[in-house]
Amino acid sequence: MSNESNLKENDAEADNASFYALLSLWSSRASFIAFGMVLPAVVGVVVDRQFGTVVLFAVLGVFLGMGIAFWQLIKFSRSV
Repeated sequence: MSNESNLKENDAEADNASFYALLSLWSSRASFIAFGMVLPAVVGVVVDRQFGTVVLFAVLGVFLGMGIAFWQLIKFSRSV
């Protein structure tokens, strides 16, 4: 009887481990997409301040970030 209960506990632990591994995988993917979307915009703002332009590079950074994010979403959806 104790072997059977140990097997059930091990199965439950394996299920939890696989759940947390999957959760970690998807959260890292979401973070990667978010950083890929935000980072070019932030760099654009910094470049705008450096060169004294109004919002030219910030807007370009936003569009570049959106392109990167969509490309990553397509790439990740194909891997699933």
